[in-house]
Amino acid sequence: MSKPRSKALGVDNAEAYHLTGFRYSPLPYESTYSALMRLAWLNAFNLRDLIHYCIGLKRSAPWNRDMGFPRWIKTELLYQSTGWALPSAIEREINIKFGRRFYSLFSCSTLKYCPICFQSLYHSFWFQLDNLHRCPIHHCSLKKVCMHCGSESPPYRFEREVFDHPYLCRFCGNTFFGAPLEIELHLEMRNNIALLQAAFRDYHLWLERFDPEKLASLWPDDEMPDWSNWCDVSGIRLHYINQISKMPLEIAPNPRKDLTVLCWKIRMLDNGKWIRRNRLVYQNRGDMLKTLNVFLRHIKPWVFINVSDEEQRSIESRFIKEDFHDPQAYDPKHLAYLLVAHTLQWGFGPRKGELGFMDDWCNRVPKVAYCAYLYSIYAGLYHKLRRLRRRQEVARHHHLCFIVENYSIILSDVSDEGVHFGRTIFPTIDGLPILLRFGS
Repeated sequence: MSKPRSKALGVDNAEAYHLTGFRYSPLPYESTYSALMRLAWLNAFNLRDLIHYCIGLKRSAPWNRDMGFPRWIKTELLYQSTGWALPSAIEREINIKFGRRFYSLFSCSTLKYCPICFQSLYHSFWFQLDNLHRCPIHHCSLKKVCMHCGSESPPYRFEREVFDHPYLCRFCGNTFFGAPLEIELHLEMRNNIALLQAAFRDYHLWLERFDPEKLASLWPDDEMPDWSNWCDVSGIRLHYINQISKMPLEIAPNPRKDLTVLCWKIRMLDNGKWIRRNRLVYQNRGDMLKTLNVFLRHIKPWVFINVSDEEQRSIESRFIKEDFHDPQAYDPKHLAYLLVAHTLQWGFGPRKGELGFMDDWCNRVPKVAYCAYLYSIYAGLYHKLRRLRRRQEVARHHHLCFIVENYSIILSDVSDEGVHFGRTIFPTIDGLPILLRFGS
């Protein structure tokens, strides 16, 4: 099919409704990316035409913008030009509900598509879900490469190379989905909207059930990027998203059995006055040091199991003398233990910065919370060192000493009633003895 004749630019809003293909408005669950590409193809627009005619920007053109989070689109201006509501209400709801978590769930760098759907000039924003590998409509594999030349599929962005030549591979010039466009197939899909609604019903219900407040209590938006040093941050977050809002079967992650979660909820004694939080150390540093010593004594038999006292002293002596530690020369259990002991066991107590996200009550941290913190620090370092061993890398001692908080996930808060509650999440270590009873 040849491209329809493009309309002249600069018409008023009444004439805008005479765009070629205006009747081909966005379908249910269709991405803004797909709808704009179809509009560009039907009217032989290039990117500049699309900006001028559909977005109304004249000076600051939104080059190279993310299509997964299209907040930059001037919805009212686009509606005046086309009568189309883009982004759709559901696409906006996804962006609002998932917020910063959006990029943990959706891939926004490269187009992921169903070849059969694209031959019908259709692409759903649900296809960009990282965990979705098959089209819910046609049950075929979703692709990320050109079906002709095998090159990477177009960027999922508002770029010249995408919209100047819609539906064509930027490398070989053929349709990247491996077949000619068929407007008749698009009309068939448009006449069978119930099929689209049925295919994505579970995804829509999941979105409606998802409560961002519940996830925020498990996983704060301002989490530290350094957690990725020891764990699959996206995978853990996906695990908890599925816990609080059951995901469709096609994208639900496998249950995680490699995580340990320690929870606490304890009433703190309010002495009636608050202490400034900018003090160098916590008021109960003596109690915290006692907790550290109890923790070390409790796990030490497990750490140095089958190691003689003489060998243990040799390992500790070598640790103290070295400025750089080669994980290949240590058992990860031994090195993680020594790092925790020598980093935190100072005469003036732990610094505030090392407690990460731990909130306190009147400048005090409950022993149970600090003990949970120590477990997460030890486990994070242990898994970090195992990774260094596999990669045959050398660990800088001072790096591991002074950023130990980067290897744990500490989520805690203090209520107005003086109850300190929270949880810590860390990778499981088989056989690690747990000192106290924690909630699940």
